[in-house]
Amino acid sequence: EKIQRDFLWGGIKDEFKFHLVKWAIICSPIKEGGLGIRNLRTFNQALLGKWLWRYHQEREALWRTVIALKHGESWGGWCSNAVSGPHGVGLWKHIRRGWDTYAALTCFKVGNGSKVKFWHDLWCGDRALKDVYPQVYSLARRKEASIADLIISSNGSSQWNLTFHRDAQDWEMDDLSAFFDFVYSTSVSGEGEDKICWRPSKKGVFTARSFYHSLNLHNSVPFPWKSIWKTKAPLKAAFFVWTASLGNILTIDNLRKRGIIAINWCYMCKKSGESVDHLLLHCEIAMSLW
Repeated sequence: EKIQRDFLWGGIKDEFKFHLVKWAIICSPIKEGGLGIRNLRTFNQALLGKWLWRYHQEREALWRTVIALKHGESWGGWCSNAVSGPHGVGLWKHIRRGWDTYAALTCFKVGNGSKVKFWHDLWCGDRALKDVYPQVYSLARRKEASIADLIISSNGSSQWNLTFHRDAQDWEMDDLSAFFDFVYSTSVSGEGEDKICWRPSKKGVFTARSFYHSLNLHNSVPFPWKSIWKTKAPLKAAFFVWTASLGNILTIDNLRKRGIIAINWCYMCKKSGESVDHLLLHCEIAMSLW
């Protein structure tokens, strides 16, 4: 990334140039005020996420078997255990560190339910049931049970067999009723294998592109990108306007922030401090030029 930054602001020359805009902003989408340049660290994390996807998809692969035997597997076999030892190959250790971020973007398509936890996994709605109904969860007797442990299927219909520590109080009945209505509104076949689905993709299949965009989300702030990049102005002029719109051109106030000793006044009108707004909008000389 240092090579990219130096080339953007200084070209192929070795002379020093100020980096006027933060790299995080430059890596944001053009519509949000950036240049759409890929953040290499984030992109590398997105590419490594492919191996986390392949781990639970290629259950018979030799490489997966070796990792599972070496490090063990988490519940359900969706990923290996966390790698914390100081020895051994560091590649999988680095890949495994991204599991929590990766898993937050997945959900489960329930088959027989033997590898999906009823309360903790995301299979019904947009959040885990323990987070949606914390009061009901506190009453549950089997908090670590899988869906297969709690469902009874017969003659094509399914019923939930949940047990609680005590009877619900009057003020808890509304939550309990809403909980059962919500659970019964989600159909569970009780057959086939449980599967992980990738939520950022419409097809539910992992792509490095969708993972990168999910990792690189920014607060969407209105930015006049079309007025800058969709005009017929020369590219250098558009680049200057983009820098100025972010308030980062080398005016006196910005130079002083960078530790340069300079008198804070406008060299054109000799009246006010030189800021971006003053130099381009409010300066008498600049106004006559525009």
